[in-house]
Amino acid sequence: MKKLYVHMIGNAHLDPVWMWTWPFGLDEAINTSRTMLELLDEFPDLMVTRGEAWLYDSVRRIAPDIFIKIKKRVEEGRWAVVNGWWIQPDTNHISPASFIKQGEIGGAWFREHLGVSVRTGYQVDSFGHAAMIPSFLRKAGMVNYIFGRPGSEIFELPANLFNWSSPDGKTVMAFRIERSYCSRNLDGLKSNIDAAISTANREVGHTMCFYGIGDHGGGPSRSQIEWIISNRNYSRDIELVFSHPDMFFEKVRRTKVKLPDYCGEMQFSMPGCHSVMHRVKQQNRQAELLASQADAIIKKFPELAPEGSAARVQEAWTRILFNQFHDILAGTSIELAYEHSRDEIGLAKTMTREIIVDIARRKMLELGGDPHQRIILQNIADLPFSGWVELEPWLGNIKPEDPVTFLDESGKKLPSQQLAGSAAEIKMRRFLVHVEISAFGRKVIRLQYKSQGSLDSDIERRKNRLGNKFVQFSVSPKSISGILRNKLSYIRRNGIRILALEDKSDTWGSNTANFSFNGKMLGEFRSTDGWKFIENGPLRATLACEMFLEKSSLMLKVSLCAEDPVIRISMRLLNNGSHRVLKMMIPPAFKILKRLDGVPGCRIERPLDGKEYPIFNEIHLIGEKQVMSLVSKDVFGADVQPDGEMRLTLLRAPTYVHDVNFSTGLPDKLIYPSTDQGEHHFEISLIPSFSRKDALALADKEMTMQSDPIWHAEFTKGMPK
Repeated sequence: MKKLYVHMIGNAHLDPVWMWTWPFGLDEAINTSRTMLELLDEFPDLMVTRGEAWLYDSVRRIAPDIFIKIKKRVEEGRWAVVNGWWIQPDTNHISPASFIKQGEIGGAWFREHLGVSVRTGYQVDSFGHAAMIPSFLRKAGMVNYIFGRPGSEIFELPANLFNWSSPDGKTVMAFRIERSYCSRNLDGLKSNIDAAISTANREVGHTMCFYGIGDHGGGPSRSQIEWIISNRNYSRDIELVFSHPDMFFEKVRRTKVKLPDYCGEMQFSMPGCHSVMHRVKQQNRQAELLASQADAIIKKFPELAPEGSAARVQEAWTRILFNQFHDILAGTSIELAYEHSRDEIGLAKTMTREIIVDIARRKMLELGGDPHQRIILQNIADLPFSGWVELEPWLGNIKPEDPVTFLDESGKKLPSQQLAGSAAEIKMRRFLVHVEISAFGRKVIRLQYKSQGSLDSDIERRKNRLGNKFVQFSVSPKSISGILRNKLSYIRRNGIRILALEDKSDTWGSNTANFSFNGKMLGEFRSTDGWKFIENGPLRATLACEMFLEKSSLMLKVSLCAEDPVIRISMRLLNNGSHRVLKMMIPPAFKILKRLDGVPGCRIERPLDGKEYPIFNEIHLIGEKQVMSLVSKDVFGADVQPDGEMRLTLLRAPTYVHDVNFSTGLPDKLIYPSTDQGEHHFEISLIPSFSRKDALALADKEMTMQSDPIWHAEFTKGMPK
């Protein structure tokens, strides 16, 4: 048999945040680095591996003497740098822009401070891997990838060493770690070696085994190193060699052995991570959008950007990227860690919002004077916008019944509808208008205190029912009971409901059956007072009700706009309950042939298997002649049952950082709090259509509208008093 070389990868798995907050993660980064340097001095053949720009940057800032020694070892080739990203992020719930920024900012840091271009991606602890990761890695200059989850007992791959391709055809050489990326003692070390040998490709003749104390840092121990040295010749045809990942991948390439291929995502590691800690996922998505918009507007109008804007946006991005660390964004850290995360994400949002406001208003000031009060709408995105915008201009002390008319640039009346203001104070009035604005374009709207006259509308209203020329829906005390388009039914008679299911799984959802939340039904939200119209105008009508389930409540609004096929649902959910999952059930009335889900960077087909998947913005249920689409940046996990029922996971409420592998029974809630209590907001759009092509086009338009790219201001230069 061909000789097998087991590349022994000494590493220290270090979570900067988990059962501790980041200052203590920083302490351990410094302690671990010092220890690894001492071991490198003691054992001349030893090599160590470490990734993540954040960790190196922290050591450089706090302990520059240690960093200088690390840099020297990197230059010697004994300290290997992997993972050219800022951190090891959650790879299911960050945007394509975030993936790119992880590589841009992380890669630039390594080139500037260590003089290396990182070749190996390294996500040994993340909870699943999105389909487009090979493409994002290649964009960042990385050609290899190492991961640990999902393990071979959960997810079948053609081999642990394979070529992984993304749907756009980009490929990296990938390696799955068998058993564990760390070893806490000699028994663990031996078990890792045996697992690596048992799954090795003997034709290649090389495999990797990871060892070292991990989680809260540590790295290779002296006893582990000495044992490896004493057992180099593990058997007649197996040799243990101190190595690092780049050396391993280079040896594999030199063999020219054809490796098996795999294309697609790798999931089912920890299904609870897709929905727990809803707020941090929602805040991350909002921060990503603001930072991306700030980048775009600086690039488009650099002459209007305040001095230092690009650097400030990059600083904001580093805060966003750090808080995408998998134990933060996935919802598996202690409660105090989320106070820190909230503050840091809030700071990033403030920094980017200030830059957008400055540039947008400087651009708007290019306009000359005008005798009318004006509202200037600026599209700060590189995509055209066609959709609904709500405006709330200051109208002074006019009476609530006084008319207001909006005029476009040509003086033509722009249809509008008065809405309830953000403040209950009657001086504030809100208006709905439909606008079309080119990429980075603007629209000027003038106000007149005259009646706009009556407006034609295709909205039809009946008790508990709304419709227009495209779509109709009806409601009942506990559901959206029907959706029709061209007389075709889109949901079954039991309707769209929100249920509570028992969930005794831990924070990660690691002990769920079949990776799905199917606990016994605890109840469903139901209205006692029924529905009423809270908006009833020519451009938009809205039915609303308040629903209850035990101590929890739900303010539910369902809206339909004129000549628009989209049903928009707004929810304000007050959750007061532990160890349960809240699911929105959407049962289609037609046979589902395919399911198409959004993931970061693309759409992929998934089976109707009832398993919990991460969701990025959209789900499409495709039948022979009908498609039901869902678009939301506020929903992060869902399953689709074999009969086609779509079940959105709105909230989960396990105990913070509860792992069933290390405890029995449910923790005492008087001591250990539950996640996801209190108020949560959701905006969800349902789009019934007739073809996949139409569904995707409408979904793209709706996602653009949900990204809020239209910023507006009021300028009154020249307006008579």
